[in-house]
Amino acid sequence: MNTSISEACVQRINEITGLHLTLDAGQTAQFDYLGRPVLLCFLQEVSVCVVHAQLEALEEAVLPAALADLLEANFMLSSTCGGALSWSQETRMVAMNFFLPLADTDADGFISRLNRALAVTDEWTQRIRDRNSQAVEHAARRLAELREGTAADIPDMQQQIQLVRA
Repeated sequence: MNTSISEACVQRINEITGLHLTLDAGQTAQFDYLGRPVLLCFLQEVSVCVVHAQLEALEEAVLPAALADLLEANFMLSSTCGGALSWSQETRMVAMNFFLPLADTDADGFISRLNRALAVTDEWTQRIRDRNSQAVEHAARRLAELREGTAADIPDMQQQIQLVRA
């Protein structure tokens, strides 16, 4: 692959969006999509563009169950339309990565593939937001029950003390 396809793809993005993206020395460009960073990395040696898009951070309340769900969604990439989900323990940020082939395509074909990938990131961002919201609501409801003493599964204090002594 020569650099002309990567330059043509970035130029076409600029024409469509009004952005002023340029490729750096490493053949990468970054832009914000709906407030989320997206990195395009054109790998000439394999004629691919890696698209890395941040989605949403996982709330503490959804961990670790959400990680198992993300891992399961990656199985055969069937639930991600070919994207691979990843997660940073340090930031709790979920990201999605796509490998878009550049061989036998032009800039418009690339834009079509990029749009499909970004649509999948929209879907997964909403899934994560919904999951976060449900978990936070559940935790708030549970905390209120504990404060009010109405939680059904709270063992009585005497029973707790006996367990600790044993």
